[in-house]
Amino acid sequence: MSLAKLFSLMVAGEFGRAMLNIVLVGAGKLGSRHLQALSQVKIKDINIYVVDLNTSALSAAKDRFK
Repeated sequence: MSLAKLFSLMVAGEFGRAMLNIVLVGAGKLGSRHLQALSQVKIKDINIYVVDLNTSALSAAKDRFK
């Protein structure tokens, strides 16, 4: 099942009450754009973890997520 399909099922409430865990590896330009998109997902039970060796990239990604 694709991630997009999983999101659509969870947003529609058809996937039950499963917790969704997402790990985003890399918070650079592309990773932070993915994080921006994830911030718009209307799912209550979601954990998003971001890892990057560059602390300034992590900080910028955190600001974009808000």
